[in-house]
Amino acid sequence: MRPAGIAGGVAVVLAVAVVAAVTVFGDGGPGAGSRPVNAAHAASGLRLDADAAVLPVGTAALVPGGAYEYTFRVRNTGRRPVRSLIARSEQVTGPRAGKGLRVVAISDPSCRAGDRVDCHFPVLRPGDSRTVRVRVRAAAARRAGDELAIRTYLATYAPIARGQVTYDVLGEARTTRDTFGDAPSATPAPRGPRGSA
Repeated sequence: MRPAGIAGGVAVVLAVAVVAAVTVFGDGGPGAGSRPVNAAHAASGLRLDADAAVLPVGTAALVPGGAYEYTFRVRNTGRRPVRSLIARSEQVTGPRAGKGLRVVAISDPSCRAGDRVDCHFPVLRPGDSRTVRVRVRAAAARRAGDELAIRTYLATYAPIARGQVTYDVLGEARTTRDTFGDAPSATPAPRGPRGSA
């Protein structure tokens, strides 16, 4: 009888251990992995979309010196909360492109602007998304026919090397493109009463 009792006790202990392991490490089911993981370990569940073209502000077409907007969206379609996620948006340099984006306004408080847009999102839970709208002033030196290209991509912090923070890019970049049109011509000054030369 004693051996049977010991065997039963061992079975109970093993069952408790298995439940504890599932609770601590997760089984991949709903609610698993409640602790946020680094974005690098959950990249397959992250999605990035960006506008294909910019939206001119106040004009029918993108013009030199004019304002325009574009939007990008980040989603966590995975099953685990994600931390240390960065979305970066930068202008592809080219002739007369200027040094970078001249950001006028940005919709998300997790983002900051210099010559590019950097968004450092807090924890992004499963099903969460962040939509960022950016308003930019184009360089006045641009000319009709010039191409505008803005690359947006996801990244996460990489191990610090020699005291410098670097980033690991996650997935593929999305590019927002457009072509500059002619700047609106200035309204000619009035020439006097109608009919006068």
